[in-house]
Amino acid sequence: MKLILNLQAIDNVINYVAKSNYNSVGRINVPIVCREPNGIAAGVGAQHS
Repeated sequence: MKLILNLQAIDNVINYVAKSNYNSVGRINVPIVCREPNGIAAGVGAQHS
């Protein structure tokens, strides 16, 4: 269920990154990489197939 919580928080993350880029007048690049365990390894295979 960690993925669901992160999907709810992604709005705050994207807003923070966008504001950082805007406030620095484009001088700061803020790339985002989200890696989440999913499937059988995370024990959520039935919910996220």
